[in-house]
Amino acid sequence: GSSDASQADVGKGGQVFGFNDMPTQMPTPMPTVLPGNPTQTPTAPQMTTNGVFPAPAPPRPTTSGSVALTYKPGDLSEKENGISLSTGLLITLMAQSDRRVDYADGERSDLDFEQDPAGGTTFPDGEGWIYVMDFDRGNDRGGVGALTFNAEGAVTNYQMLLEDTNENRNGDSTPWGTYLSCENVDGDGSIFEVDPKGEVRASRTLLGSAAGRASWSGVAYDDRRSNSPVFYASADGREGASFAIRYKPSQNAINTHLFSNPAFTLLQEDASPTVEFLVLVPTPEEPRKGVFTWINDEDLGRDSSQTYFDNISNIEVYDGILYMLSEDRKELFTLDLDSEEYTSESTEMDN
Repeated sequence: GSSDASQADVGKGGQVFGFNDMPTQMPTPMPTVLPGNPTQTPTAPQMTTNGVFPAPAPPRPTTSGSVALTYKPGDLSEKENGISLSTGLLITLMAQSDRRVDYADGERSDLDFEQDPAGGTTFPDGEGWIYVMDFDRGNDRGGVGALTFNAEGAVTNYQMLLEDTNENRNGDSTPWGTYLSCENVDGDGSIFEVDPKGEVRASRTLLGSAAGRASWSGVAYDDRRSNSPVFYASADGREGASFAIRYKPSQNAINTHLFSNPAFTLLQEDASPTVEFLVLVPTPEEPRKGVFTWINDEDLGRDSSQTYFDNISNIEVYDGILYMLSEDRKELFTLDLDSEEYTSESTEMDN
């Protein structure tokens, strides 16, 4: 995620696992966060009178009791529940598709855990956490669900937050503590905003419609300027279907909506957001680097994607850097949002 950290992830066969040790670094430029510290996704903050979010609270200390991290990325020496694990990485099975979820108090969920969980994000919840995840199913059987677990990692609740959607995947948090879920449906997907606690009804966003319905493959945000967050979204596909956008809420929408209800208005009620499309300009002598710009010409944005970064499978933003993965080209693009320069590298593994 953009500035979030997940303590649960998706395994094979519709299983969700909790990880109790995580890497301090990865062999690729993608960011990671220390274990037991998924507090970088803030709970819904209220803006101050000058229109600026207050500084986030310092991270809470980990309750895992770990003395030292021993995780070695890529050293797949362990195996649990049919999953190969790197040295020092342990997992706990939290839920499995088509089965009710066992709770810490001995009770079980009313619902069976859905099929095809597809990643998600963790939100602080008192002394515990809420893991919000997408379900990548078609035929109106997709959606978003949530596992609530305590400080010891034991599940206390499971519920569905969004239902009757299709092929949800690659969601991300917002600066005010809600979840954005992408529908990856050919030419007809939406991006939904979801309340992790299920207290506010999920709704479609302008982020997923201002550029037209699409097969949305990823969403992220840059909130370094807390009074003017910027959102990014990608759509996958071939033959001109793929593109990436930058979405800027209007200052009027920020001033009008964030003071009263920060969760479900900024991305739904904005008469004049700025929507721009990504265009790459490679350096002729060094095709894996160049500059980029954002323009309001959709056709040029789609043409640039088809030429240089078609079929985007996901995007992330971390500390002013946008990471974008082209599935067809097997390339990871790294875009510096300040200098507007980019590089790319192959994601293919050496034999």
